[in-house]
Amino acid sequence: QPVLLSASSDGSVKMWDTASGRAKSTLRGGQPIIDVDVYDNLVAGASTDRSVRIWDMRTERIKFHGTGHSNKVHAVRFSPDGRHMVTGSTDRTLKLWDTLSGREVRTLRSSSTCNAVDFSGEGATVVSGHQDGSVRLWDIGTGAKIDESKPHANQVTSCRFSPRGGMQILTCSRDNKLKLLDARTLQAISTLSHESFRVAQNWSRATFSPDGQYVVAGSATGTVHVWETITGRCRQNLTQHQTAVSSCAWAPGTGGWQQVASCDKNGYINMWD
Repeated sequence: QPVLLSASSDGSVKMWDTASGRAKSTLRGGQPIIDVDVYDNLVAGASTDRSVRIWDMRTERIKFHGTGHSNKVHAVRFSPDGRHMVTGSTDRTLKLWDTLSGREVRTLRSSSTCNAVDFSGEGATVVSGHQDGSVRLWDIGTGAKIDESKPHANQVTSCRFSPRGGMQILTCSRDNKLKLLDARTLQAISTLSHESFRVAQNWSRATFSPDGQYVVAGSATGTVHVWETITGRCRQNLTQHQTAVSSCAWAPGTGGWQQVASCDKNGYINMWD
């Protein structure tokens, strides 16, 4: 049974049993946590206290506490093999970390606050989304910036490589649009929008379905929107939340409408079939 992770401004990460809806355990960090990721038994949390923490789910204890950033950490993502993770911060840097030793490996310097990060499928490239509306690609081996484009008129809140082949990048922005970008050129392939779609936060997350055929994102109106990636058509609008939706996730390995989760500003998490 998949485990759902949620991060909170109360400084904790909770693991939920998706079948019963009950919290299985709580990982405590002490300061508000903006983003969370998981690899095997490791859970990483990006925090407003300028740090990133990794917990071991088996012991529920902090494995290491990375303190290299000089401002809030908005984003964290494990590499596909779990050996590294990347963080993005208000201090306009991305940092690469060794997850085994906790050592900071490399710093990637940008000209704008980093709100979101993701690894490519092979783990050699990182994409970052920024406050200035730009998307940047980085070579993790050298730390060099590969490419940059500005597909949005407002800050980028989310960026994800497509799950199949990684040939596209999904971005979400405070300009209330999602875009599918060509991962090789960073040029926009299509724009996804809806008349009632409003992005609620600077780190509101959108994501692909595991087969890459759909995209899900939550709105400040409380609606969860699902789009088809091929046609760009908004397929369904899910209405249950009473306040702004902060983030959405689609469980890996599931098909159809199963195991879509959305969370809102009041702390409620909804599971959708």
